[in-house]
Amino acid sequence: MPTAPLRPPPARGLLVISPGVGQAHMDSLYRAACALSAVGVRRLLLREPALDAQQVRSLAARLLARYPRDGLLLHEKCAGAREAAGALGLGLHLSGSADWAAERRRTSGPLGVSAHSVNEVMLAAQMGLEWAFLSPVFQPTSKPLDTRPHLGETAIVSAQRACPTIVVHALGGIKPDNAASLTQAGVGGICVLGGVWKLNRDGSAEANTEAAKRYVGAIEDAMRLRGGLRFSIPHFARSRRPRHPVAKLGDAKGQPRGIGSVVGYLHGGKYQFGPVAATSADDFAASLAAGGRHVSWDSGEYQETWMRLNPNLARVRDRV
Repeated sequence: MPTAPLRPPPARGLLVISPGVGQAHMDSLYRAACALSAVGVRRLLLREPALDAQQVRSLAARLLARYPRDGLLLHEKCAGAREAAGALGLGLHLSGSADWAAERRRTSGPLGVSAHSVNEVMLAAQMGLEWAFLSPVFQPTSKPLDTRPHLGETAIVSAQRACPTIVVHALGGIKPDNAASLTQAGVGGICVLGGVWKLNRDGSAEANTEAAKRYVGAIEDAMRLRGGLRFSIPHFARSRRPRHPVAKLGDAKGQPRGIGSVVGYLHGGKYQFGPVAATSADDFAASLAAGGRHVSWDSGEYQETWMRLNPNLARVRDRV
C-alpha cells in the first residue's frame, strides 16, 4: 500500500538578513532591527563579520527582547557565533563552504545552511539540518555584480517538495509578489536582505520599514491561503463539557451561507480555523477554493459527535 506523501513544513514566513554594519555602528543596527520588529518582522539572521564577539553576543541578547528565540539566528561569520548561539539558545547558520556534517555532530542546537542547488538541499536534509537558504532565485539586490545563474521560482518549489523535512528559504532578488507566490506554492521561508535595508556610507544601517510591511503583508496573505484553513479543536473543547456550543458557520444568527455547514467554535464573533478567522461561510469557501490542501483534525472525544451533528464536516475532511 503506498504511503501518503509527507506534507511540507509549516510556513515560517519572512526572515531578514542583517546588512553587515561597521564596528562602530552596532547601535544603528539595533535600532533598525527594532523598527523592523515593530512592523511585523519576526525572524532575523545576524550576519555581522565586522563586530567582535562581545558585540555580537550583546546585540543578540538585546534583540531577544524584540524577537522570539526561535526567530533569531546567528551566522557562523559572526565572531564567537557558536559560543553565543549555545549560550543564548539560538540557531546557527552555516555557509556553503562549511563542513556541515562535522558541525551537525558537534552542535545539538538548531542548525541551517546556505545551499545553491537542489542536491545540496537534499544533502542538508539527509544530515538532519533544520533549514536551508537556496539561492540565487533572481538577481540579488545586495549583489548587483553577481554572475551566478538564477535558479528561478520553479527550482525552489521543487526543492521544498523533494525535501519536506527541511524548511527551504528562497533567497536572492525576492520581491513581495514573488514572496507571495513562493509561499503559496509551499516554500517554507523567504529571505530578504537588500529589499529592506539601506546601508549608509559611514557604515550605519537604516531599515526600510515600508518595504518590510509590503513583504510581511504579502507573505501573511499567502500563508492564509496556503494549505486552506486548519481546523483544530480548542483546548476547552477537549474537556468534559465544552464552554461554548457547537455552531454552524454562517451569519450572525447562525444561518449558514455558501457552504455554510462547517462546524466551528465561536471565538469573539469569529469562527477560528487555526491561523485564519472566517466571519462567514463565503470567507471559508473562498479560502478553501484558493488552493486549500491541509485541514488538520485534532483527536478528541467530541470529534465523532461533531461529525454526527454536521455531515458536511466529514465531506470537507474527505475532500482534502
